[in-house]
Parts: sequence; C-alpha cells; structure tokens
Amino acid sequence: MCGASKYPREYWHGKHVPSRKSYNSLKPTFNVMARRGRSDHYIAINGRNPTFTFKSDGSLHGGEVAVEWDCMSRWLNTMIVRYNLNSLGGIPRRQSRTAVLNDMKAALQNDLQLINPYGDTADTGETVVKVTLSDDESKVQVEIEFAGVRDEDVVLDKTVLVQKVSKTSQKTLSTDQFNQFVDASKIDAKVQLPPTVTNTEQMAESLLTGNFTPAMAEDYGCSSQGYFDAFSPTIGKARDDTDAAFYKWKKCVQCATGNDKFKIGAYDYDEDEQVCLRGENRALCECDLALMTFLQTAEPFNGHFDSASCSVADHQNPTKCCNWQQHYWAVYNPDRQDCDEIEGVKEAGTGL
Repeated sequence: MCGASKYPREYWHGKHVPSRKSYNSLKPTFNVMARRGRSDHYIAINGRNPTFTFKSDGSLHGGEVAVEWDCMSRWLNTMIVRYNLNSLGGIPRRQSRTAVLNDMKAALQNDLQLINPYGDTADTGETVVKVTLSDDESKVQVEIEFAGVRDEDVVLDKTVLVQKVSKTSQKTLSTDQFNQFVDASKIDAKVQLPPTVTNTEQMAESLLTGNFTPAMAEDYGCSSQGYFDAFSPTIGKARDDTDAAFYKWKKCVQCATGNDKFKIGAYDYDEDEQVCLRGENRALCECDLALMTFLQTAEPFNGHFDSASCSVADHQNPTKCCNWQQHYWAVYNPDRQDCDEIEGVKEAGTGL
C-alpha cells in the first residue's frame, strides 16, 4: 500500500525505519532566524524514489515544501505543505543577518556622526562604521572611525569619548528595531586616539621626567654623540653604564633598519598602556622603549664631559645582529654568545 503514515517515534525507530544511510534533502534558500521546535513523530513514506523540493519566490512571505514519490509503477504521489513566515521583533524571519547588520550600521553611523570630535558635518568630519558578527555569533562587533581635521583648540579626551560612544550606541541599539538582537546594556567601548609619540625625541619628552632629562642625552658620552642620533660615530669606550645603554640602543636601531638611517620611520606608542603598538616600525619603538626604561632610573654622570677623554678600545670584538620574537633586536658576539629566537642573546653553551 502506498501513502504516508504517522506513528510515534518509538514505533518506527529500530523496527520499520532502516538506518539512515542517505538523505534526500535540499537546503532552503533563506537563513533560519528562529525555529519553533521539532516534531516527536516520524513520517514514513511507503513507495520509492522520494523527492523533496523547496519552492519559494524569494519574497518575505513564505513558500512551500513538496514531497513526491512513486507508488508502484504508474502513480506519482504528491504532498505539499504551504507555510507563512511570522515576524520576529518586526523583522521577517527570512530577513538575513546581513540586512539586520546593515540597518545597525546605518543607524549608528547617523547618530555617531553627531559626536565626531572632528566635526558634525561632512565638510569637517567623516564617521565610518563597520558592523560584524563574531565567529561564534554571540557578539555584535562595531568598529567606528572618526576622521577629519581637528580644531587645534580642542583636546581629545579618551575617557569622555568612550562615554559619548557608549551612551550614543546604547540609545541607538535599545530601540525596538534592534533590541531583539543585541543587549544594549552590555556595551564595551574602547577608543584608540591618534598617536602622540611617534619617534625617539617624543618618547624622551614623555617618559624622561625624573633625574635624567632629555636634555642630558645630548653628547652624553663616547658612545652617545649628538642628540639621540643612532648613527653618530662611537669615538671611544663607554664611560659608564648609561653611555653603554646608548651604545646598545644605537646598535638596536642599526640592526632594525638594516644599517640604513633613511629607514627610520614613525611608530605608534601608547602612552596610557606604555606599550609599542603593531605597525611596520614597531621594532624601532621597542629599541627606544628599552633605552628610555633604563634612563628613567639612571643616575646622570656628574661633571662636564670632554670627548678628548674617550679612549679607543684595543680590540674590536666581532658582532652580529640578533632578532627575536620578530620585533626585538640586539648585537652579540658570536664567539661568546648565542642568538635564541625566543629569548634573544644568551651566553654560548650555558642556556642562560
């Protein structure tokens, strides 16, 4: 007998329904936004060559599912299920996530433009918003970029800007249009302002506020001629530990640039976190940060420095550049030291 019969799952499972070795299924043409639940019954089709077809005109109003199968040799049985899509928070279920995220982007971009610190019109400032879903689809990620020409009289305050972004975003995403998809009460806003420390001199002004001041760096010793000049000549042995630190810094910069002073470029140093940020010149930033960290606790040499007092070393040790963890550089003596790609310069054969 051909047809379709409906029995509880327990009746068919392990008795009349064979193990699932293959499936006749087609994916729907829309994204599933919600699911009511599954039936606790199996449908058994008595016949052969079952075909499942999802039909839709691509609109937001629903469609139909057709199931066809052969009965004996002459008859074709058809069962059609028509369905309509309800709305979810005012948005039809078939509406894709992309459409929802695009609506969020447009609303946020319009509202955040009003707090752009570079101006609230297209002539003075531009706000760019990117809205994406996290890989596990648990978080909506919003990246905001404020661009324009800032008024020199306006001081950018990171804390104030974070408060403004959080408050504005919360107001926008709390509306009925979006509150079904995001919890606007859980907004974690992070702001990165344009860097104010991008070179050695600026880092010195920012960090050297103790006993050793930036002015003391000029012509400090035999290894540190000029004012933070990484390519100045070394005219003699270091006169103290601070002078030796300048020598290490010079070699760090020379290694990081391939001994080419024209490759010294701007970097991005975060004054609040006191770390060098990612970028093509991060290695230069790490060289500068290592020097400034030493100078912050250094005791400056007492008395006037006379370059005539510098003495040239009797023997020049061989040196090579050591690069570890991608952004760190130093010179080492290959006769006595090793270069470890994780830990940097170590004494040869000791592991230390």
